[in-house]
Amino acid sequence: MSLSDDLLAELFAADTLIIAAGMINFGIPSGLKAYVDYVVRPGVTFRYANNAPEGLVRGKKVYLVVARGGIYSRGAMEAFNFQDTYLKAILGFMGITDVEVIAMEGIGFGPDAAETAVTTALARVDAIAP
Repeated sequence: MSLSDDLLAELFAADTLIIAAGMINFGIPSGLKAYVDYVVRPGVTFRYANNAPEGLVRGKKVYLVVARGGIYSRGAMEAFNFQDTYLKAILGFMGITDVEVIAMEGIGFGPDAAETAVTTALARVDAIAP
């Protein structure tokens, strides 16, 4: 069985997915991109029907846990956020639309900012699964 087949079996077996990634050059790390390339397969995770793509992965909940040195969820740098925007787009392409983002932003602004970002993210996690 190929690596792609193994990863797809894990994907389809899961009810909930947690994807954690730091922002690298405004996007996702290369290892995560490779994973995406292994699981986005025509006829398996998507197909074209009526001249439009249709996602074939349904009934999944995804938590995106993302870390970024700056603030990319709002303000001047929002246009440079290719991290969770890409992940939500590719997951949606596969049919996964129940996606929640837990962002740790501004961690590059010093220890106090990093501590605040982590504390805020952990509070969001606690609210999800007390």
